[in-house]
Amino acid sequence: MTKAILPALSDPESTADAAIELFGDEAATAVAHCGLDAWTDGRADDFAFWSTFSVV
Repeated sequence: MTKAILPALSDPESTADAAIELFGDEAATAVAHCGLDAWTDGRADDFAFWSTFSVV
């Protein structure tokens, strides 16, 4: 099921669309939490990814 929802995690646009589909109005908050988790875990590449797009 995840592959159908998140077909291309390397593509910010696809990830934004998937976040909106999964979380609706709370998508921006969910993405912000992913970025925050990456930052606090020291995963700079993941943080950069989550920081590249907007889910507004």
